[in-house]
Amino acid sequence: MVELYDGDERALPIVQAIAGIAEVERHRPVNEPPAPASASEADLGSFRRAVEGEELVRAQALLRAAIARGDSAEQLIPWFSAVVSDHHLSYGHGAIYSQKAFQLLAMIGWAHADLVLTNLVPTLVYGTREDKLPYMRPFVKALAALDLDELTAIEPDPSWDGAADVVDVLLGGDRTAPVDAVVAALRAGAGVDRVLDCVVEAVSIRMLRYDTTGERVFDDDFGWLDITHGLTYANAARWHHRQAVGAGGGTTTDLLRLVMFTVFQANWTGRHEWHTSVGELERPDPLDADLTVAGERLQRESLLDGTSAFIVAAHAVKTSRAAAHEAVRLGSSLPLDATLRFMRAPKLERFVAATVARSIDFLNGRIQRD
Repeated sequence: MVELYDGDERALPIVQAIAGIAEVERHRPVNEPPAPASASEADLGSFRRAVEGEELVRAQALLRAAIARGDSAEQLIPWFSAVVSDHHLSYGHGAIYSQKAFQLLAMIGWAHADLVLTNLVPTLVYGTREDKLPYMRPFVKALAALDLDELTAIEPDPSWDGAADVVDVLLGGDRTAPVDAVVAALRAGAGVDRVLDCVVEAVSIRMLRYDTTGERVFDDDFGWLDITHGLTYANAARWHHRQAVGAGGGTTTDLLRLVMFTVFQANWTGRHEWHTSVGELERPDPLDADLTVAGERLQRESLLDGTSAFIVAAHAVKTSRAAAHEAVRLGSSLPLDATLRFMRAPKLERFVAATVARSIDFLNGRIQRD
């Protein structure tokens, strides 16, 4: 966000980042990375197998070997796009962290790739494979029945106009209907970018109608931060897609799988609504009529100490950043309005009471509602 400021004011985003990192990382021991593997061993397939097998040392050694032999960002982005597409990884964090790491390197220089990317690998190796958990079983079963190769071969049709129907399905309570709706959209020519537009729109609407009293329902493991991931995940998937195929409209099987995981996420952000009620749509006054200016103002506001807990502040920063890009893409202030409401609304920032309540429920055999 430094580019949003001039002169001495450029210190604000930098100090905010330093303060946040210092808060959670101080006193941690230094993790020494393994020595690079042989350059001849370092390829995407080997890296992918190491991550899948949770072989941290091997994965880091392979990556360091590729960097040492001179591989560029363009050569290594596919490694990370592949492993974050294999699973719905850590509620979307895998794709988001990889996006942010390469964007950071584009700003500070590829000379820092070894430090940045090697320390990113543990989050991918040990990230939760959400698609292996019971709550995703209906969606995964529907996804497994698809021929992703066939769907990637379909050319986008610029005249496709079925977005409203897809958004309606994403906002519904059926866990497998989104798969059918998106497959039908792809076959009709929607293309990956338009599907991601639908995801962004649906999640934005969810944020605008979220009943904030849900923040204090401790027996329901759900809150603001769960919804915001639907927006940042879609933005990250769009970035990975663009790095792979540019703006030409095609895609790859891996990237289409990643997009389908964002579709799941968009639908899953409604699980609180499924057993409570749908709140009224609350749309704040826009920050500016110009979407670019409004996006810049939203990002600036995220840095003005509107939250106390670093984890919530971090979500405000990354969601405002994603919303700024997505609003321009959509030609709509919807993502900006949704994020502004999140940033200004009441929200849970300490999680001790909620964690204790949920732990007691778990020990007494009561599971979280979904």
